[in-house]
This record gives sequence, C-alpha cells and structure tokens, in this order.
Amino acid sequence: MSDQKSFWDQLNEQIESLSETLGLPADFLHDLVLEVDDDWSFIVKLHAVLEAAVNELMVTKLDKSVAEMLTERLSLSFRMDILRVSGVISKDDAQRMQTLGKLRNRLVHNVNQTNFELIALVDTEGKRKDFGDSYIHPHWRPLLDKHKGHPEWMARYLLWFSVLQVVSITKGEKQKAQIMTALDKVTST
Repeated sequence: MSDQKSFWDQLNEQIESLSETLGLPADFLHDLVLEVDDDWSFIVKLHAVLEAAVNELMVTKLDKSVAEMLTERLSLSFRMDILRVSGVISKDDAQRMQTLGKLRNRLVHNVNQTNFELIALVDTEGKRKDFGDSYIHPHWRPLLDKHKGHPEWMARYLLWFSVLQVVSITKGEKQKAQIMTALDKVTST
C-alpha cells in the first residue's frame, strides 16, 4: 500500500479546507453537491456560499469596518464589481457569478419556482452551450458535452466548481493577508 494519498483523498481535504475558509462545517461543500435533493435548494445554498466568499474577500482586501459596512449596504453584484475593479477576481468570474445571482433571485422571488430543475437549462445542445457560456468557467465547459448523458448532474457539478473557484480565491487572499500580517510583525520589532 502506498503512503501517498489518492487523488480523491487529496481533493476531499481541499474541499474541507475551502469549507473551513468560510467558517462552514468541513463537509458542507462536499455535501452540498451530493446530498441536496432538489435543484432549487442547491442553487439557493450555492449562492449563499458565493456570497460568503465574496464577503470574506471584501474583509480580507479592505479595512474590516469598511468591508462590513459595504457588505450590509451593497448588492452582491456591486461587491463583485468592487473586487473585479480591484483585480481580485476576473471580469469573467464576476459575470458568471452575477448570472448565478440572477438565477437565484428568479428562484427565490417566485414561489412557483420551487420545483425548478437544472435540466431545463441544459436539455438541448443549444441550451448546454448557453448554460456553459453564462455560468461555467471556460476550463470546465467541454465537460458539459462530454457527459451529455447526465447533463443535470454535470450542470450541478460545474456550477459547484465555478463557485469553488471563487472560494479558492478567498482562501488564497486570506492566506496572503495572514502572511503579510506576520511579516509586518516581524519587521516592526
């Protein structure tokens, strides 16, 4: 037996670490993609994760009191624009996440949408392309067609991956800030 961890063990550790970056239980992000039974709940919870990541980025990149005031008063879309203009997230990341926000708003502001299913967004080749262009990081888009036998699951995973990318940026920025704080303490003594 090898002492090296399997790819899946390493991936699970990274996902747990990302959960903890946002103050969530270690298994939250993993369970989100695997255990949420309906797509409506999945989108709402995924958007909440995105908003938590954006808020953490704001606190990490700005003065804490300013960031807290902005997160209370500004829309998520505007907060993402601030991060985009600051160079923290890309224009494409901001647009994809704002599109996810529009989907979430459509779902939560209309009670008739509680039976929403992702399959409605990916059940034809044209819809899969539009979905990929609107919601999915370019790196992952080819998987939509590669796994077209299960488009609703692939759509779920790819949305999850796209949000995890923003959470990963949050984790990296928090680590940089911690290192800079430690270096400031060392150099000021």
